[in-house]
Amino acid sequence: MINTNSHQSKFILLIVTTLCVGLIAIFLSQDKATANTGKGKPSHYTTHSVPVAQIRNAELNEELANSRSNVIKDLQKIEKDLANWTLTDLGDLPQDIINKMESQEATSFNNILVYTHKELLEIGDLIPAILMNEAQDRAFIIWEKWDGSSAFVEARLEAGTEKWSMVSTNVKPTLKN
Repeated sequence: MINTNSHQSKFILLIVTTLCVGLIAIFLSQDKATANTGKGKPSHYTTHSVPVAQIRNAELNEELANSRSNVIKDLQKIEKDLANWTLTDLGDLPQDIINKMESQEATSFNNILVYTHKELLEIGDLIPAILMNEAQDRAFIIWEKWDGSSAFVEARLEAGTEKWSMVSTNVKPTLKN
């Protein structure tokens, strides 16, 4: 559950994360030239050399780890085999996932992230993470809602295309006072 003493700092983190994802989507939509990473794929973002978990305070990292573990347990009721899936912190998304995608693919994936932030996240929800399968053609955006319930959005890369589509959501609408 959410500690009311840290509610304001989590709200600020959520706003900063939302703004960052929005700026990333705007940047990609401008279709700017990108630098070559040396791997044959364009680099869409500047990456940081330290995982975001090393920058955040230990208390928040522990709360996020426990929260995400609980959400994954709930997700396993629907998606049985998550053994070869990789969990990526939203702050590490550019270097771990997005920079491995072609430009159109990255844009469509980010559109789902922006939709999730604008339409599904509420004040008090914890910072989302991305659970991506080994083939990198299915993903779940997962997070804990402010009321302790699990939320996730399933996205799939359409076969033979560079377009991600939102397949399903498991987000219960809530009315927070």
